[in-house]
Amino acid sequence: MVRCYNCSKEINDRVTICPYCHMIQRNVTEHREARPTNIKQKAIVSRAVPAQVIQPRQIKPSEYRRTCARCGQVWYSLITREKVLKAQHKLQTCSTLCFMCYPLLFLQSQRNMEVQASELTRLHTCPNCGSMTYYEDQIA
Repeated sequence: MVRCYNCSKEINDRVTICPYCHMIQRNVTEHREARPTNIKQKAIVSRAVPAQVIQPRQIKPSEYRRTCARCGQVWYSLITREKVLKAQHKLQTCSTLCFMCYPLLFLQSQRNMEVQASELTRLHTCPNCGSMTYYEDQIA
């Protein structure tokens, strides 16, 4: 049994990651190595490095910023919300064809399609004047 260099709890000497603090454990040979000389080496050997390798995240646009061409009103709409609505509308179109033999299911499917279409239309219209002409930017 050895002690974790980060949380000082006793752990099995064969584990590579501490089960308590989830830090990567150093080998015995690592402890005997010379101290790092430059900043990059210090960052690698630092105690603050978690078990997972942190990748730099790509910032993707998360919403649309729309500006009405008629009145200048600005409104925002989530990109993911619109993608989900479009996918649901496409799926509902296919299921509507399947439900043609069952009148109650067919009517419910048509109502669902109308609701999704009206929601998409609402996201694309100006909340101030109701115009559908706008300028669109994607922002993070």
